[in-house]
Amino acid sequence: MSSHYQDQQSSSSSSSNSNNESLHSQQEEIDYEPGYRPRKRYTQEELGILQESFNNNPRPPIDQRRRLAELCNTTEKSIRIWFQNKRAQVRKRQRRVIERRQQEQQHRRPGYQRRRGRRRTER
Repeated sequence: MSSHYQDQQSSSSSSSNSNNESLHSQQEEIDYEPGYRPRKRYTQEELGILQESFNNNPRPPIDQRRRLAELCNTTEKSIRIWFQNKRAQVRKRQRRVIERRQQEQQHRRPGYQRRRGRRRTER
């Protein structure tokens, strides 16, 4: 059993007082393994800031990423990764659009169609 799981088990079996605490404060009590950081969920306001910044420049310089990190109360590294993921998402959408257009064009092309009318006969 991992120490992370054991820590959760021991904290869940503590007094009912801990059950009354908010989820946020419970997350702070969990002793995460070294190098592990729980996922950061951005608020709608933070996502709006990041999206607006992305629309202006999908590759912001480090000073701009640092300012965004301060605004979003996170690290510059998290902001950098958010931008990397967003760029990958855009590329993926663009590829899908191109593939759909190609498929539509293939379906529109007429295949071999037999001529209507009488067949030619040899003389």
